[in-house]
Amino acid sequence: MNDVSPQKETSYESPNPYVLIGFIQTDNHIQCIENSEKPFYFSGNKKPSKFGFKNLKYFAPYIKGMGVKSYYEIISYEIIKRNQIQNAPLTFTNDNMERLVIWLGKEYLIDRKLFKNI
Repeated sequence: MNDVSPQKETSYESPNPYVLIGFIQTDNHIQCIENSEKPFYFSGNKKPSKFGFKNLKYFAPYIKGMGVKSYYEIISYEIIKRNQIQNAPLTFTNDNMERLVIWLGKEYLIDRKLFKNI
């Protein structure tokens, strides 16, 4: 093992990536995830004070009263004003409070029909 060296410019991923669970309380949030060509999640008025570290790889929407049925790869994230979020239902033109927006990628189903309470 002493003679083995890592390849140049090779990155290694954590074998145990983290999953962010977002609580989905409104139909607007569900639409942004399930009925959007480019699914995304946006935070409420209170955005996290710290966000984004290299082991955070997935986002799981927890739908109020139902649970979790799938999770998504996190493509990217940004903090932007609410009235600048594209394709968000009921975009509030007067709401310039900042929100955390998480852009989602591939969906992984946990169960095709059932939600899992966690």
